[in-house]
Amino acid sequence: MKRKNEIEQELDQKEFENDIGKDLAQQYRKLSIEEKLRENANKYVVGIMYFTTTIIFFEVLWWLVSTLFSRITLGFLEAFFTTMTPYMHVAFLIMAISSAFTWKSPIIYILKLTPNGWYD
Repeated sequence: MKRKNEIEQELDQKEFENDIGKDLAQQYRKLSIEEKLRENANKYVVGIMYFTTTIIFFEVLWWLVSTLFSRITLGFLEAFFTTMTPYMHVAFLIMAISSAFTWKSPIIYILKLTPNGWYD
């Protein structure tokens, strides 16, 4: 019985080490792919791509949310969305500028927060 427990512990330990090795290899592969993409890229083109995708994504999302909720509530929230729209435009502009300089998109951050993990 004691020998059986030792063998099970050894197998669990080996399985754990294999899982860690696979995770490390996957993380290294992702980092190397990102580094390869960034090493030959024109930084201005990549910045413009991050800027435009971020601002378009959030502007369309804001338009959809404001339109849907205004229609669902029969116009009761129309004043709220009309008041908030300029502030949201400024927030989206700030997010787009920061994503252009840092090369990190807030869209990816949002997708990582989803429960089913749309972005791995």
